[in-house]
Amino acid sequence: MLLKNLILPLLMFTMSCSNTPNEQDRLPAKRSDGVDGTAGVSGTTVQKPEVDPALLIVPGRSVGRTRLGLDGSLLDSLLGHPDASDAAMGKAWMTWYGQRDEHNNQAELNVFTTYADSTMRTKTVQQIRLTSPVFRTWEGLGVYDALSQLRAAFPGLQQMFSYQTDGRTLWVFDDEDKGIGFECAVVKQDTICTGVLIHDRNSSVRDSYIYLHPGAHKL
Repeated sequence: MLLKNLILPLLMFTMSCSNTPNEQDRLPAKRSDGVDGTAGVSGTTVQKPEVDPALLIVPGRSVGRTRLGLDGSLLDSLLGHPDASDAAMGKAWMTWYGQRDEHNNQAELNVFTTYADSTMRTKTVQQIRLTSPVFRTWEGLGVYDALSQLRAAFPGLQQMFSYQTDGRTLWVFDDEDKGIGFECAVVKQDTICTGVLIHDRNSSVRDSYIYLHPGAHKL
C-alpha cells in the first residue's frame, strides 16, 4: 500500500507557543500504571493497546514497513514517488505529505538516505521522521502524547537541541540506546510530541537530523 493511502486522513494539531518545555510538563498521563502491561500500584494489570503492524513504530528499527537499512532504491515501490527531495553529496531527505487537517497542518513522512559504506554503491535508509498520530509504538505512544508519557516509557530521553520553524520552537529529545527521538513543542503550557524520529540504536538522532534542520542548536 502506498504511503498516501495510509496517511491521507491523518491529523496534526495547531501549536502556537514557543516556550522552553517544562521537564515536568503538566499534562497528566493517559496511563498512570502498567504502561508495559505489568501490574500497577493497585495490582491491576493494564494491557498494551493493540497496534496494526503496518502502523507500528519500532525504536531503532522501523516505522510501518519502512525500516532502517532498507535499500533506498526500493522506497518508490514501497511508498510511491516522494513529494519532495533535498539531496546533496550522496545524502538525501525525501518527504511524503499527507492531507491537511482543519488547522491547515500537514502530516509528513521524511526518510533520510545515504551511502551504506565506503564503497558508495548502495544508499540505505538511515533515519525516519513522521508527524502522523496514527503510527504508534507498542506502548501506544506517538504524536500528540505528553512529554511525561514519553519519559515514562523511555527514561533515557535527553534534551538534545532545538530549532525555530514557522514561528515556533521545537525541542528534540533522544534516547540514543533505544534508537528513538521525539520533537516536542509547548502548547498551552504543556509539552507535547509533534514528531517521532527513528534511528540506529546507540547513535545520536543528530547525526542525520542535522541535514534536515542545519540551523538546529545543540543544548
